[in-house]
Amino acid sequence: MTGVLSAEGVQVQAFDTDPIATARKAITKLESAGYVPAVFVLHPLDAEAIALQRNGDSLEWATPQ
Repeated sequence: MTGVLSAEGVQVQAFDTDPIATARKAITKLESAGYVPAVFVLHPLDAEAIALQRNGDSLEWATPQ
């Protein structure tokens, strides 16, 4: 059985300052390589961090709930 990291076209992005910045860098990396990003695979804790990230000091969420 072949794992996802062995599949053709899989790119890996190291963690940056936060999960949203890391995702943006991953998108840029894919686009620079000529790919059109379609799928992200996230650890549940990273998905939670993105969902709960707030917009600076305001009470607004950075992502829809």
